[in-house]
Amino acid sequence: MRNIFGKQFEFLQVPSVGPFGPQRLLVPFFLSMTVCQLATAGGPSLFPGDKIAVRLSEAVNTGRNRTGDRFTAVVDHNVEFNGLVALPKGSVVQGVLKNVVSSGRLRRRSEVTLEIETVEIAGKRQVLEVEPQTRFGADHKGHDGKYIGGGALFGMVVGALAGGGKGAAVGTATGAAVGAGGAAVTGKAEVYIPSETVMIFRLRTQFPAELP
Repeated sequence: MRNIFGKQFEFLQVPSVGPFGPQRLLVPFFLSMTVCQLATAGGPSLFPGDKIAVRLSEAVNTGRNRTGDRFTAVVDHNVEFNGLVALPKGSVVQGVLKNVVSSGRLRRRSEVTLEIETVEIAGKRQVLEVEPQTRFGADHKGHDGKYIGGGALFGMVVGALAGGGKGAAVGTATGAAVGAGGAAVTGKAEVYIPSETVMIFRLRTQFPAELP
């Protein structure tokens, strides 16, 4: 019993008859059978860290989607290993949205995590484990500061013109309040990923899964 590339093969012992006897002649035959068996044992594999590009079939929006929502995508181009296609272009990918956070006014920042779960190849659905991707919405700090600071400055100018120093102070406070109100109304910054967006994921485990 011989172990070749992790597989067990049993070779028939044939007495040798000279340097070109039957045993020598059987060596090429057994080697060709071994290569054929290894070639048909399974298709090409991908490994952790390999990149997979998928194209979203629908948009993702933290203002509309919720944690647990499903999404679909397609493999954007063939993913190959040693010249053999492991993931064909157009294969349908199924995924899930995790930790969907809608944007809050003035404080909370929006975010969403996309994670692929399966891919369908030749009518068969297979597990596809990837490193999830998280997208964040715009930070509120600069946006809200412009509204609040701009409102305070406008209020101070108007107040000074109307009533001197005291009017300037009152106008500043009033203007800041108005600016904060404007930021609260316009300050939501949701994560929006349009349909047809191509996203790159990295494999977390071998694909297809290694046979036991």
